[in-house]
Amino acid sequence: MASNVIEIPLKNRQNEVIELSLDELPQESQEIIGILREEEVPLDLWLRFAVEYFRRSRPDAFHDILNAALSSDLTRVYHHQRRERILILNALAAYYLGQAAKEKANLFLDFFALLVLSTDGSCSLFRTSKPVLIFC
Repeated sequence: MASNVIEIPLKNRQNEVIELSLDELPQESQEIIGILREEEVPLDLWLRFAVEYFRRSRPDAFHDILNAALSSDLTRVYHHQRRERILILNALAAYYLGQAAKEKANLFLDFFALLVLSTDGSCSLFRTSKPVLIFC
């Protein structure tokens, strides 16, 4: 059974956490983003919070949290978390595809252009001797 509380480890205080009940998520996603930035929590927690907002019919907060996690000013903090960055990119890709399907518009070219633009500069982090494919 999934826990109804997420523990956010505190950056400069070993073995101390902030416990946040999922039933009491802040209305404004910027509050969570601020805490996650300040405490430099692992990217999997960014994704977990985003998913919880999505489950509560808050796709705007989902989008904001994931975009903040991929922002260029956090690249130095999370440069070693390649797998988690790919998971976040996959979540955003699925979100954009879902939006395109809902609107029944021809947004696929816009989606791919947006994905490339939003990862400009960070794509090099995913280069290996073989191409890396990101699946939704």
